Parts: sequence; structure tokens; C-alpha cells
Amino acid sequence: MSTSEFAAFLRRPSLTLAAIFVAAYAGFFTYSYAVRKEAGAQQSVPHAEPTRAERVAVSTIASPTATLPAQPSATAAASTAAAVPAAVDPQPLAVSAETAANWMADATGYDREARALTVVTLATAPKAQATPILQRVLRGGALEDMQLALQSLRTLAVSQGDADGRIREVLRQTIYDGGTDEAILHDAQAALDDIERSAQTNGRR
Repeated sequence: MSTSEFAAFLRRPSLTLAAIFVAAYAGFFTYSYAVRKEAGAQQSVPHAEPTRAERVAVSTIASPTATLPAQPSATAAASTAAAVPAAVDPQPLAVSAETAANWMADATGYDREARALTVVTLATAPKAQATPILQRVLRGGALEDMQLALQSLRTLAVSQGDADGRIREVLRQTIYDGGTDEAILHDAQAALDDIERSAQTNGRR
């Protein structure tokens, strides 16, 4: 078909309307397809949930009058601190009479190693039960055992206190008797001085 024939063909009213209709339909179809494609792409993107910080920020902005949690006052803090008991010196629980008797036997027995181990262990024993045993060692024990006994007595008085003066009295008797080695007398006096200073520092007599 030549150009003139095609132009004559388009000049026909019915054919012209048909061509316009086809062109409009094609354009509409292309536009609809593009819109559906864009909508599908948007739906394929997962929706991100807001974080906790974002929710808190939004709620704070939305509610400017929201209040923060109340802080404890100085008075309340002081009351709480006052309710906590102060630390006290540990007081070991009393042992049975049988255990105390075994300590006495080991501290004054024939086994040198058992004697030394028992005398050192008595430094952490209940003061009321350990003191008489250590006093017996000071009255008739070997020199090395007496030195360990003085150290244990000093530790007992400093850690558990000597409010009744029992340990200091044992040390004074050891010094005044004068029948022991000079080194023991010197160590006994040094232990007594340490206990006196500790009692004055801690306000305990």
C-alpha cells in the first residue's frame, strides 16, 4: 500500500475512530501495568518494626508531661544505710567438750608436729576454749610450742577481742612468773603491748 492510499484509508471516519480507540487502549494498558508493577515492588519490601528506643522517643514527644521514675531522697538513703548492721568481729561457734579435750591432748602430747599444728589452729578457735589450752602450753610446753602459743594468744585477742582481760592476764602471769626463757618473756611482753594498743584503737578494753 502506497503512502497516498494509506492516507486515504485513514481519512475514512470509521477507521480513524478505531485507530484512536486502539491507541488509547494500548496506552491505558501500559499505564496499568506500570502501576501494578510499582505497587508489587512496594509490597515486597518488608515493613521494619520500630525499635524500643524509637518507641520511647515517640512516646516522650507525644507526652511531654511524662515524668521520670522518682529518685530516692537523701533521707531515705540514710535510713537504708542505718538499717544495715555494722560489721563485727567473727566469733567462732563453741565446739564440743570432746573436741576441746582432743585439742588439749594434741597440744600437750608427745607428737611434735601434732603439738605445733594444734597450737597454731587454736588461733582461730573459740577464745573461751582455746585460752586455757594455750595457757597450759605456756606453763610447761617446749620452747617452740610456747612461742607459737604466744602468737595464737595475740591473734585471738586482736581478732575476737579481750573484753574480759583473760588473755592479758595469762600473758602477765607468764611474765611475772619469771621461770621461763628470756626470749619467751620478751615475746610475752610484746604480745601484751600489741593487745593493749589494739584495744585502745578499737575502743575495747
